[in-house]
Amino acid sequence: MKRKSTIEPFSADRLLSDLEHISNSIKAPYSPQAVQEALRVFGENLSNGAIAIRTTNRAGDPLNFWAGEYNRADTISRAVNAGIVSFTHPTVLLLRSWFSMYDNEPEPSTDFDTVYGLAKTWIYFMRLRPVEEVLSAEHVPQSFRDHIDTFKSIGARLVYHVAVNYRSNSVNVYLQIPSEFNPKQATKVVTTLLPDCVPPTAIEMEQMVKCMKPDMPIVFAVTLAYPSGTIERICFYAFMVPKELALSMGIGERLETFLRETPCYDEREVINFGWSFGRTGDRYLKIDTGYCGGFCDILGKLKHN
Repeated sequence: MKRKSTIEPFSADRLLSDLEHISNSIKAPYSPQAVQEALRVFGENLSNGAIAIRTTNRAGDPLNFWAGEYNRADTISRAVNAGIVSFTHPTVLLLRSWFSMYDNEPEPSTDFDTVYGLAKTWIYFMRLRPVEEVLSAEHVPQSFRDHIDTFKSIGARLVYHVAVNYRSNSVNVYLQIPSEFNPKQATKVVTTLLPDCVPPTAIEMEQMVKCMKPDMPIVFAVTLAYPSGTIERICFYAFMVPKELALSMGIGERLETFLRETPCYDEREVINFGWSFGRTGDRYLKIDTGYCGGFCDILGKLKHN
């Protein structure tokens, strides 16, 4: 796939400088060694695709930077060959199962943080897939499959993509409910999947309603502990949020500073929101913003929005 956007060429030095500047601006931890190692191993992937930068409203959380390529590349093998992850680790076997589904159509992308380096590998299915097919892949624990009927009961029958988080040893499943976002449905998702979590507050719900595009289906992620299958978190997503709106909703100084200090070298600025709710009641807001390489084009390719 060719880029459509007019963009500036990728620069490793610029990325290093910008990540350090943003981290300092929001008082986030930063390890130049970790970022340099990520560039050493995955520099080709970063330069051949688009990059987005993300953080949360939680003090002390690092920056994450995500890299998605325009052409299918086996970043799982790259991580294994670099000795970052073991090829025998069960979650790597799980990733390979998803990577090889649907006549090898799925594509991976890679997520890093500015403290440890490689954090997560995503598998994009390139189109919506039935949840029972995705969770019936080889190496998927039975504990994950046990949730299929529950997901279907709230209308979540289709999967956008999945991801393995190496740091928390968890798996994210990104689901769609084919109805326009509404507070009643969002509350049902939370109370069904996380019965001990307080549903979204009036302020959180107001933010979500403002950010969701009309006629957009509900998109949310479920975080499953590996291998127990315990649902640890859910997160609702809003895509293409205007910057003016984002800065007007009381998202807090940390995220406001993040949005103001993170440069965008793309023709079109992309801002996505995520409201995350934990099993024990903790919650946070996260934002990712396109940085370079044509993030909007990549999202279109991956059928992300």
